[in-house]
Amino acid sequence: MALQFFRRRQKMVIFIMVILMVSFLIGGYGLSGSFRKDQGGQTLGVSKFGKVTLADLVAASNDLNLLGVLNQAVRDLDYGAVIANRENAALAYALLQKEAKRSPVVVTEESVDMYLQLRGLDGARLDSLLDELRTRMPGLNQRRLRETEGRWIRVATLFYRSSFAVGCPARYGAAGSEQQMRHLYRDLMERIDLRVAVVKAADYLRDAPEPNAQEIQAHFETYRTEPPGRTGEQNPFGFGYVQPDQARVRYLLIRQDVVQRVARPSEEEVRAHYIRHRDRYVKAVPASDPSAARSSAPAGEPMTFSEAKALIVEELSGAAVRTVMDELVAQVTALMDQYATADRGTIGDAYAYALWRITAPAEPVLARELSDLNLRAVPLESAVAALAEKAGLAAIAFPWGRLGQRVLEPNVKVTLKAARMSLGEALESICAQVKWPKLSWAMLRPIPGVLFSVGDGEGVDFFPVLVRDTEPMDLEQMSADEVLGYSRTSADEPLIQIVFTSQAFRPGARGSTMKLGDDGPRMVVTGPRPGRLLWRLVGAEPAHAPQRLDDVPGLAKQVAQDLRTRAAYERALEEARRLQERASKVGLAAAAKRAGLKALETGLFARKMEVHLLREYEAMARMTGRGVSLAELALQAPVIYPLARVEGLELGTEEQRQLFVDAAFALVPQNIEPPFPTSPPATGLVPLPFLREVLVMERIGYEPPVASEYERTKRILAAQLETTSLWRSRMVWFAIPNIAQRVQFAPQQAPQAAATP
Repeated sequence: MALQFFRRRQKMVIFIMVILMVSFLIGGYGLSGSFRKDQGGQTLGVSKFGKVTLADLVAASNDLNLLGVLNQAVRDLDYGAVIANRENAALAYALLQKEAKRSPVVVTEESVDMYLQLRGLDGARLDSLLDELRTRMPGLNQRRLRETEGRWIRVATLFYRSSFAVGCPARYGAAGSEQQMRHLYRDLMERIDLRVAVVKAADYLRDAPEPNAQEIQAHFETYRTEPPGRTGEQNPFGFGYVQPDQARVRYLLIRQDVVQRVARPSEEEVRAHYIRHRDRYVKAVPASDPSAARSSAPAGEPMTFSEAKALIVEELSGAAVRTVMDELVAQVTALMDQYATADRGTIGDAYAYALWRITAPAEPVLARELSDLNLRAVPLESAVAALAEKAGLAAIAFPWGRLGQRVLEPNVKVTLKAARMSLGEALESICAQVKWPKLSWAMLRPIPGVLFSVGDGEGVDFFPVLVRDTEPMDLEQMSADEVLGYSRTSADEPLIQIVFTSQAFRPGARGSTMKLGDDGPRMVVTGPRPGRLLWRLVGAEPAHAPQRLDDVPGLAKQVAQDLRTRAAYERALEEARRLQERASKVGLAAAAKRAGLKALETGLFARKMEVHLLREYEAMARMTGRGVSLAELALQAPVIYPLARVEGLELGTEEQRQLFVDAAFALVPQNIEPPFPTSPPATGLVPLPFLREVLVMERIGYEPPVASEYERTKRILAAQLETTSLWRSRMVWFAIPNIAQRVQFAPQQAPQAAATP
């Protein structure tokens, strides 16, 4: 309900967001007087505790800003849960304050003092913080700061007195949960070591018979309306012929990897930067210099411009790349806008028209004659730079690096010796020496003086602008695409989400605005092919069950292959049973060797593993140097206990892993007191039809859980489970949909326009 408010009242949302953005920029209490009383009193909705006004929303935003400053030194996950509501955080907090104000919770001065002390903010440190904050929050004083804290403490206290939080400590460690705790202890501490042989249906596929037309039709009719990959008791193989949503996209990609090769700051920019910041560039003074020892200044002397130039170029290159990328986007967009009224000849598409207009022929440049070439066994990168200089070019974007399946190192040695040779001939000679496909070349008008290779037959495309039409792709295929799967808006919305929630697939759905044929929002592409993306949805085929085999090209062949796979799997299952029978007599190692199979050893593993998600998330953030917000931390579960993953075995889904774990621990010895019996070998079998495999197992090691360790471990596990339970409760209690439901929040309906007589 609360989220729909923002969709229905777009004009008011714009006004509110402007107010909130200003609030975040200038901070707290000085904002309250920056809009008129009639604006602040505007009703946004009603709750069982009274009206919710724009003034309430702004006051809540001010409080959250100040609390964010106060929480910088601590990990207050309750506060993080509020701001995890993102654009709805201020509304959530305004409603929470109304709920808390009507509660019996009383906040004392001692509670506020403790709140400050826990954050290291008392005495002189608090005064210092207030002095700093007053420059951004006019009118802020200690009284108002404490009032803000008091409002927050009342909200947090209400949560901890709610049934959500109160029940957490009672759920674990009590007599009623003793069995649950024992099961968890066993799942984490009991370990088994297996030898496993994998019998694959693929090994018997060539002997599987070809099905006839009647069998193919019958199989198709059985699974025609089933989605592929969904397993069940009646469909363990996951057969299914429902065609998923499929979309076609036409796009123009401005390639950052190509621009990075050639975009450099100009000589004037580098020199100006050096003049403005020359004090940054110093070089070490040798320790033997007596003047350095007498000086109290840091040891070093200013670099000359030539000495600092390489450092400055490296520093400014990122900005140069962004400038070129922005200019290319602007020029391409302008050309696409001109397309409808332009003289475009036979060009029938705005994307192709833009590419045509910015591309210039390279033949005149390739024909330039170079004299006195004498490059003997020099790195490719150096040779290309020398050719560019002789040809009077700014650069030649030779496509070294990893391009598809090809890899070319820039330091591979090449030789060019000739009295006279054209630039084109020199480049052909280099390609022949490095065993690179013959390249075609073109120029780009917005980047003058640079030669780029373009795709031509077996050639390598290393041009800054690329236009492509995709084949029909489902969600999984588009997610894996190296361009579309890594494309997101500036608001971090994935392209695939926009495509597959468009009107073409979700007609009439809320929030779904894109239609077939529409241009999508501009995208930033990360991943293996970074850049900027302009795109259009040009085709959409919603999910459907085909009526006939010939409705989908290649479907009859797929059904026939599925039937052959099922027959091959049945054969594999028979062979696996024979293998298990032999293994129960001579051991799996000998039985697998005789059958021509490899048997792997898993090592000791438990049913489940303990994963501290919050710790891992923070550790990853530290490794990458990325700051982590309280909102991000609040969203991470502290500890989870997933099924174990076994080294060397790909078990696919959770269901498949559960089957394996259950079968593995069915081999636990009846008498768990060592020495464990090893004769006859303890063997088992795990059919995995969805994976088209059968596992044959033999127990080769075992470690039982230690009963004497249970009591100590139980307390640790109980604490972890309580923390996780509290996290779940926190995320439910502080979520805006649940807050809105608790306080019965109803957005104010926009007034209807009067009917025209």
